[in-house]
Amino acid sequence: MHRRGRSGGPGGGARLNPAALATLGLLAAGIVALILGRWPPELVAFGLLLALVIGHLVPLDQAFSGFGSPAVIAVAAIFVISAGLERTGAAALVSRPLRLLAGRSYLRLVVILMAVTGLLSAFMNNLVAVGVLLPVTMSVAHRRRTSPSLLLPMAYAARFGGNLTLSRPHQSAPGRHPLAAWRGHPPSI
Repeated sequence: MHRRGRSGGPGGGARLNPAALATLGLLAAGIVALILGRWPPELVAFGLLLALVIGHLVPLDQAFSGFGSPAVIAVAAIFVISAGLERTGAAALVSRPLRLLAGRSYLRLVVILMAVTGLLSAFMNNLVAVGVLLPVTMSVAHRRRTSPSLLLPMAYAARFGGNLTLSRPHQSAPGRHPLAAWRGHPPSI
């Protein structure tokens, strides 16, 4: 004989309410739609958002509140800049010197790309540096007939270059005002 737990089911596990089940169902449908690839990912995502709102699973004011976030707007702007660089041919133009410097060596290409990305991200926001170099990197990978595996070293280089906070004071309050942390306390040994 089975002993029932507190939730009434075998083993005492928690039951999902109908809203949670509906949300999981929509999530599964979205994953399947993305895997099938019949619709653009942005259409699938927006469709899921609308389904959540229409199904009263997410309140309308919360559903679209993220679009006003500065981070979302910055990411969208980076995508627009990247697409512009790619479509105008600027990415191909900038990728040519990188390919010439690297020659046939994949390792040299990775090192050069990481150096350029690291230096660029040392003086600007990491997201902007990656956004600017993303189409360049993809162009290099396409022209060399390699996979876009160059993107991972580029991302690491942007992160490491971004740690040079003293060279870009907008990222670090202590870098902006080196003695700000000592206000009221005279420097001593």
